[in-house]
Amino acid sequence: MTQVFVRQQGQIEPARREAAPSSTVDELAALCAGPGARVWLEGSEEPLAGGATLEEAGVTELRTVHVSLCVSVNVEVNYGGDTFRRSTAPVMRIDEILTWATGPEAAGIEAAGHVLKHRDAIGEIDGGAHVGSLTVGGDCAVRLDLTPDENYAG
Repeated sequence: MTQVFVRQQGQIEPARREAAPSSTVDELAALCAGPGARVWLEGSEEPLAGGATLEEAGVTELRTVHVSLCVSVNVEVNYGGDTFRRSTAPVMRIDEILTWATGPEAAGIEAAGHVLKHRDAIGEIDGGAHVGSLTVGGDCAVRLDLTPDENYAG
């Protein structure tokens, strides 16, 4: 059996799952999120081919994957009265969203000293979390606020 870390909709922390290397990507997706779900390797923009085995798809021991019913996530970041939008794969990490949100395509500010906060949660979101983990049910959208980091001493 192969153990993988699975991040998925509505769950910020990854869960450890076991599957046979000969299991298909679709079987892992259905086990984690039900029929119609897709699987991404962390760091990939495209979902894995559903009919491929885990071994063929590169899902190796202790690898992190993202399982989601959302093929893309509509991200909205609010900062200083402005709203910045983009669509991305659900596997994109929050620290990558922060880089985009503070970069020239969005707010154009220094990333250091800023954090992203989910509108429906209290506190900063872990940078390693996947944006797709913040989605719930059939809503493939995430609304975030870019705020000063209260703990920044820079």
